[in-house]
Amino acid sequence: MVWWSQIGVMKIRIVLAVAAFLSVLISTSCSSSSDTRPADGVIDKPQNNAVLHSSELFAGWAAQPSGIESVAIYADGQFVVNAAVSGSRPDVVKALPQYQASMVSGWNAAVDTSHMTVGPHVFTAKIKTKSGVEKDLVVRASVAR
Repeated sequence: MVWWSQIGVMKIRIVLAVAAFLSVLISTSCSSSSDTRPADGVIDKPQNNAVLHSSELFAGWAAQPSGIESVAIYADGQFVVNAAVSGSRPDVVKALPQYQASMVSGWNAAVDTSHMTVGPHVFTAKIKTKSGVEKDLVVRASVAR
């Protein structure tokens, strides 16, 4: 009779070990901090081929499972400004509810174009995720006086 109880204890230990292993496996595979997928995102403002005057609002959204670290705005490859990231975007959370902080995935920045030459320019929103993955969103616009 003793050996039956020892087998029962062994079964319990095996079940507990398997459960612990599966718990670690699931938490590792669901961990968003190591997600290497690029972010999803859009530049909402300005639109492609827009005409910009002096100071312009650049705005959009960025989301990724690990979360967004930063959004930086560049003009013709030169850093201009870091965008504020935390704007409310109910449309994004509705479309991407699985993404961490998708409710506050909006970003915006005031870009001073008064010092830029008149004519066409390439503006880039460089998105960096919390897992270190970067993605560029590009819009072409012209500066006018």
